[in-house]
Amino acid sequence: MHEAAQFSAQRYRSLVDATRQTVWTNSASGQMLGEQPGWAALTGQSRAQYQGHGWAQALHPEDREATLRAWARAVAQQTLYEVRQRVRVAGGGYRVFHVKAEPVTNADGTVREWVGVHTDITEQLAAEQELRDREARYRALVEHAAVGVGRADHQGRWLDVNRAAETLLGYTRAELLTMTFDDVTHPEDRQRGPGRPFARLVAGELETFTTEKRYLRRTGEVVWAATTVSAVRDEAGAFEYAVAVLNDITARKQAEDQARQLARVIEESDDFVGITTLEGETLYLNPAGRALLGLGERPVSALRLSDFFCPDDLPFVQEVVLPTTRTQGRWAGDFRFRHAQTGEAVDVNYTQFVVTDPATGAPRALATVTRDIRARKRIEAEVRALNTALEERVAERTAELQQANAELARSNTELERFAFVASHDLQEPLRSIASFSELLDRRYGERLEDQGRQYLGYVTRGAQRMKVLIDDLLVFSRLNAVHEPFAAVDMAGVLGEVQARLHAAIEDSGAQLVVGPLPTVMGAPEELTRLFQNLLGNALKFRREGVPPVVAVGAQDEGERWHFTVTDNGIGIEPQYHERVFGLFQRLHVRDRYEGTGLGLAIVRKVAERHGGAVWLESRAGEGTTIHLTLAKVPPVTPL
Repeated sequence: MHEAAQFSAQRYRSLVDATRQTVWTNSASGQMLGEQPGWAALTGQSRAQYQGHGWAQALHPEDREATLRAWARAVAQQTLYEVRQRVRVAGGGYRVFHVKAEPVTNADGTVREWVGVHTDITEQLAAEQELRDREARYRALVEHAAVGVGRADHQGRWLDVNRAAETLLGYTRAELLTMTFDDVTHPEDRQRGPGRPFARLVAGELETFTTEKRYLRRTGEVVWAATTVSAVRDEAGAFEYAVAVLNDITARKQAEDQARQLARVIEESDDFVGITTLEGETLYLNPAGRALLGLGERPVSALRLSDFFCPDDLPFVQEVVLPTTRTQGRWAGDFRFRHAQTGEAVDVNYTQFVVTDPATGAPRALATVTRDIRARKRIEAEVRALNTALEERVAERTAELQQANAELARSNTELERFAFVASHDLQEPLRSIASFSELLDRRYGERLEDQGRQYLGYVTRGAQRMKVLIDDLLVFSRLNAVHEPFAAVDMAGVLGEVQARLHAAIEDSGAQLVVGPLPTVMGAPEELTRLFQNLLGNALKFRREGVPPVVAVGAQDEGERWHFTVTDNGIGIEPQYHERVFGLFQRLHVRDRYEGTGLGLAIVRKVAERHGGAVWLESRAGEGTTIHLTLAKVPPVTPL
């Protein structure tokens, strides 16, 4: 009896230690024997089916071999048997069980039997899998969240962070796991002492707190974040870790800073800035606006947009300004405000536009930006008065100039006529002087002593020079008094005539004349012949001693004009005289060396200008001179 009681107690304890689920027993050799009501109820097997090792037939085929090996090993070693397996239950289908069996021994230590239990863990495994899936989803959600998320211990040291937190804080995950909250916080935003929110969170005084602060990246860049920190506690309420959610608000902070700066600019602006509702009720008016309207301490909320204007201008505001603003978005122009205290009209440049909702584009309010232009108006009035006075003065001066020009033109005409008549009339006495000088020399030359003959020579040469001078002066005066009609002039023919007139000088000097292809121009044939005769004559006259003259004449097309050049290898002209030589009676050399009147180039310029052209020169002393001349082309014939 004692042994039976002892056996029952041991068996009871083994059953309790194993489990309180489906209990079964096996012989010491590992065979399932006798009645096993729990197993039969679980699997639906009969005694004959589960007898011996028949119970293994209720296992999932994939678990059967491994289970039998583990059971054989436990029986052989008399050790605890513990496995997980799938069992086909009586209701059909497989369920997962945790299996545990222990040997029950005799007093001598031999195994009397085995007691085992099958615990159904199907729901537990499903719950664990659900938990793992949920944790995986949570991890993916956190890892891919747009905001930074991290965990920290009671000292604020980072335990984990997601990618967004790495990006926001500017450190890698590995770097952050060696750092604390304070390590990445801007020095000016770090809080110390037991009263700081994080210390109170750890102490249990707070469950969560939110703060906006700056973080400092490794690069030194500052970012703003709205940080919400919450405590995670165990069942006893002890702090385990903190979860921090960091939302980047740098753009918002920058926008707020810009808004503050803009608000200050508006407040400090000298221009009127106001905002009203769409219905015209005043919402805001800056100090410059209050001063411009003379409001004093009067509250702007009592004002309407119509109170800004002079009564006479209200119809225009209602019929033009407001409708235009609402349909086109803005209206701008010079207008008038009414001073609230004096009632006077204040000239302003007025701009009104619609303020829209950034998200929807819907109209929200009307904004007005206005500048005081009274000073500008005063200046404009003064300028108009000055312009009127100036126009009157210009008209008076123009009349005076026209009268002076008329008198000058009349005087020039008389002067030119005088020069022409004088030059012509001087020819007769000059011919008499020359003739009588020649007659004296023939009849009485032998009777005169040497000094007398010398004096007579002076008279003769003087008469000759006077004749040349009068001839040139007559030509020059005729250019103003007698205008030869313009026609198409073949310049090759002109150069042929010039060579014929200068034949003797060309032969005497041994000159070489090189003439390129020449065009046809519009002009006066005789005047153009005189012009080129003077140019080529100068080139032959002012030659270097011992060097035969070489004169080249060419022309180049320059669009509406022909550009002629006359180039020689003569003595040249120094730079300071390049313009002077075109003046009247300008000579650079003594008469004994180079004869002339000083009118040749003056005539050239006069002819060129009468033909609508220009003349100038390039020269270097001792190397030669190039005269440049432009003349108009023959206009094309317009077909009828």
